[in-house]
Amino acid sequence: MTARRPAGGSRARYDDPARWGRHIDDKVMDAWWGSQAGSDIAVPIGTVAALALVRWQPQLTDDGGGLELGTEIEAMTPENFGKWLQLAWGLYWFERPDLVERARPLHEWLHADDRGAPRRLKAAHHVALAAIRAGILELVAVDHLRHGVDLFGALIEQMRGKADKRARGDFYTPRPIAHALAAILVRDSIGELARNAQAGAMFTDPTAGSGGLLRAAADELRDRGLDPADCAWRANDVDPVAAGTCAVNAMLWDLGPNVLVGCFDTLTDPDGMEEARTEALAWLAERDTQLSQLRMLSAVRHAQFLVAEFGRANNTEPSAASSPDATT
Repeated sequence: MTARRPAGGSRARYDDPARWGRHIDDKVMDAWWGSQAGSDIAVPIGTVAALALVRWQPQLTDDGGGLELGTEIEAMTPENFGKWLQLAWGLYWFERPDLVERARPLHEWLHADDRGAPRRLKAAHHVALAAIRAGILELVAVDHLRHGVDLFGALIEQMRGKADKRARGDFYTPRPIAHALAAILVRDSIGELARNAQAGAMFTDPTAGSGGLLRAAADELRDRGLDPADCAWRANDVDPVAAGTCAVNAMLWDLGPNVLVGCFDTLTDPDGMEEARTEALAWLAERDTQLSQLRMLSAVRHAQFLVAEFGRANNTEPSAASSPDATT
C-alpha cells in the first residue's frame, strides 16, 4: 500500500500563472465532484478564496516541499477546518469589510447548521487539500504570479450547468480578448494617469464576472510602470457568487483601496452602484466601530492588569495574619 503524499510535500509548478491556475481549478473540480456534497458551488469556491487570501509565505525545503500551512490543514478534522475558514474570513473582514461582505455568498454557508453541514465541511476539506497539493499557496505568495491569474472564472463557468449559465447570462471574456480590450482602456486613460498619477483614472466594468477585464487592465498598467492601486476600480455583476469572487480578486490583485464592487441588475437598477457605495461605507463604519470597541476593551483589561500588579507589588491586600479577625 502506497502512503498518501502529505499536503506539505513537493507539488507541480508552472512558469505560466494561467496554466498553474488551470491546474489548480482542475484538481479542485475533481475533488468537489468526487465528494458528492451537492451543487452549492459557493462551498469549493469559498474554500479556494480563503486559501488564496491567506497569502501564506511558503516555507520550502531544498526540494520545494514542506509548506507548513498545508501540513497543518491536512492534520485538521473537517470541523476544525471549518473553524479555520471562519477565522480566515473574519480576519480579512477587519482588513476590507467592504469586499469581504460583498463576498458573503462565498462564506455564509460556514454558518449554516443543518443536516448537510458535516458533509459540506468534509468536502471543503477535501477541496482544500487538492488545491494545496496543486500549489495554490505557492502561487498566491508571489506577487507577479498572483496578479496574473484568475482562480475563479473557470470554476464558476465549469461548475454551473449550461442552462443555469444561459439563465444568468453568464459569459466570461476569453483571456486574449480581455487583454486586447484592456490595452485600449489603458491607452485611453494613460494621459490622465501621466498627468495625475496620484488621482489616477477610473476603470469600470458593469458586467465584470470574476473581474477578468479589470485584471487585464491592471496587467497593462504594471507593464507601463504604473501602480493599479493609484486608480479607481468599479465592478458589478448580477450574480452574487461572481460579484463575490470579483471582490476577492480585487484583494488578490492588489487593486488598492479605491475599489467598489456591486451586485445588481444594471438594466433595472440605474442607481445600483451608488447603493453599493452606501453599503460599502456602512460596512467600513461598522468595522471602525468594532475596532474602537476592541481597543477600548483591550485598554480596560490592560488597566485592570496594571492595577492588580500594583496591588500585589505594594502588598495592599490584607493578609490573613493582619486581618482583624485573626487570632494569635
